[in-house]
Amino acid sequence: MAQKLVALGELLFNARTKADLTARQVAEAADISPAYLRTIETGRNPKTKKPSKPRAEVLAKIAAKLNLDRKELLELADYNPNLFEGKAAVAIEHSAEQQLRAMIDDSKNLGGLHPFLRERTLDRLNEFAADFKAMSSGIYRASPDHEPHMMRNALESCQQTMRSVSFRNDAWGTSRRGRRYLDAHQLLVERGVDMTRIFVVDEQTEEQLQPTLERHQELGIKYCLVHIEDLEDRYASDFVIYDDSLLRTTVNLVGRSGKTQSAEYTQDPAQVQQAIVDFESLARLAYES
Repeated sequence: MAQKLVALGELLFNARTKADLTARQVAEAADISPAYLRTIETGRNPKTKKPSKPRAEVLAKIAAKLNLDRKELLELADYNPNLFEGKAAVAIEHSAEQQLRAMIDDSKNLGGLHPFLRERTLDRLNEFAADFKAMSSGIYRASPDHEPHMMRNALESCQQTMRSVSFRNDAWGTSRRGRRYLDAHQLLVERGVDMTRIFVVDEQTEEQLQPTLERHQELGIKYCLVHIEDLEDRYASDFVIYDDSLLRTTVNLVGRSGKTQSAEYTQDPAQVQQAIVDFESLARLAYES
């Protein structure tokens, strides 16, 4: 047990330093003192001369702050890795119920608003109701403004496998957004996540995509190329599969500011399974050509 707690401390210390966070920042997130956090990290309590076993609640909070696998931390500390599964679900439901009740109470004030403000408020409420209905059924739609942030969040939540198909243009991987997205893959590399990306290209794109492919090689992300003329029309869109349980599909929008990208995230088993089948078909096509 002592060896596992020492390994736990080393894992936390390495993750904190890589995240460039101070002991105080992580300690505050876990509701403990910086001194106690250092005791956990060093694996040696000054009083007992032995490793300290932190409470499960503390480990869960540290895992959230450092983007670590909570179950792995719990196992190292000899806790049931599924300890918070039921409790977390109950807490989320309770919080949602409280928020909805607060909204109902606030809606009583609508009658006293100026007509302009009342109409705008009702418009926003209708949009929220539609979004909330979709999200509660397992679908999240990210607007073009929020998509880069949501894309990184989905990436960071990935624990085992990530498989994606990209119809990006040649400049994407070397753009500021593309570089930041690829840099975010480093966390998955450290977790040992198995990553594969299929690029759909034409002759010009294939040549100009080389810097992006070199970055994939540096990160250890497996990739292959498929020529667009070899594809059926139904494959003509980007998608990412996270842990065979979450699917991200994209929609390209053209407006006054140029081309932007919206996305939809779903856990629908049928859609996820179809994406897996499509990915495997594209992979076979890549290796056969």
